[in-house]
Amino acid sequence: MRWSAPQLFWTADGVRKPIANLPGPGLGGAWLVDHYVAYQHGRSEENWGDWELYLWDSVTGARPRKLDESDGQVPNAPFLLVSTGDRALVWLHPLKDGRREVRLHDVTTGKTQVVHAGHVGAPLIAGKALMWPEALAPDAAPRLQAVDLETLKPISLPAQIADVQDPQEMSSDGRTFAWASDDRSRLMAWRQGWAAPRVVVAAQGSPITWPRVSGDTVTWVADRTFTADLRSGSFAPMTRQWGSAEVWGPYLHIGVSKGSGSSYHLATAALPPLSGCP
Repeated sequence: MRWSAPQLFWTADGVRKPIANLPGPGLGGAWLVDHYVAYQHGRSEENWGDWELYLWDSVTGARPRKLDESDGQVPNAPFLLVSTGDRALVWLHPLKDGRREVRLHDVTTGKTQVVHAGHVGAPLIAGKALMWPEALAPDAAPRLQAVDLETLKPISLPAQIADVQDPQEMSSDGRTFAWASDDRSRLMAWRQGWAAPRVVVAAQGSPITWPRVSGDTVTWVADRTFTADLRSGSFAPMTRQWGSAEVWGPYLHIGVSKGSGSSYHLATAALPPLSGCP
């Protein structure tokens, strides 16, 4: 997949298919769900809460379908943070009263449903669970809530993550979880079998944003885009400045800083361990 303003393309087996024209600021993000591409059309450089969310079928090549939109004018309008599973994607939709809806779209049925509404943070799909942080009372720190992805009935979480307060932009591959602490000063991780969450890295100036995890690889963005290896505890910069990182199943997509148009993909399972820090 490639975006060359103002057009978004899909390339596979040497064949390039146009997906859409994206006027204005253009592409805000893209995610893969089975053979579908979900993507954000950002409509304002000043208001990141002004967006459209589309879904495109790479098999039929039919016109993209709009799943949702936000004009960024309601209180607390969120960035569009999408999490994906094998056949579904989930995101937040802002309401006029300041609450947010957790919306879930199943690509196999083509249906979107509202799972929950409240004072919630970015949701995520973690294996067979759908999770989100939520403040259940005024001045209460948000804690994780969870439902079964199939039945949408409440489920219990392991104590190691159920006790985490106000996780920022949590990510999971179903086994390992990564998130920024409430003040974005620490990158945290927890994996099934660990006695407690671990500090992967402490911020060195710039706050920790956009944590993502796939297997033993954790990425985040500060003044640059970084990758950490949970096996060795080491980390290294992936870009010279800013950049971006997204995990698509077993693949890590690294975007170089704005304006270069360059990006690359890494199969995280094939990456050798980073050397331990001296």
